[in-house]
Amino acid sequence: MQARIQRIESKFQAKFHKWAAANMKLTAPAFWEFKHTRGKPSFPYRELYSHQKNWHRALMGIKPVFIKAPDLGPTFKAYDSVSGCYSDVFIPIQFNEFFVVIGAGVLADEIKRSDRKSLTEKRARQIAYLVVEKNLARYKK
Repeated sequence: MQARIQRIESKFQAKFHKWAAANMKLTAPAFWEFKHTRGKPSFPYRELYSHQKNWHRALMGIKPVFIKAPDLGPTFKAYDSVSGCYSDVFIPIQFNEFFVVIGAGVLADEIKRSDRKSLTEKRARQIAYLVVEKNLARYKK
């Protein structure tokens, strides 16, 4: 099951990158955590794992966080790194017919305050930084 989720989120990520390059003005570093509802009308909060929430908090904090990034050179052995603090962290979530981009802090607050165990489409639209009426699975560019 976990491998299937990773494949779906990976496809969403690749499509999102193409869409964002064509449609967004990205002028500062930002970190992204991609999620997908896999055809369901809500996003279960349990799929935002504690280690991901910890990274989000750390990246938004005052101490620099270093993330190991593979060097995609011919040997694929060395690693480079990227660092961040006071960083924007966003969570794009693909629903059936649209996707939203929600700030990690906003989603963390929503999870704490909510009596529900999942984020509905309606509530996602209300708290989103950006709502795009497009299913990126069908995006071609």
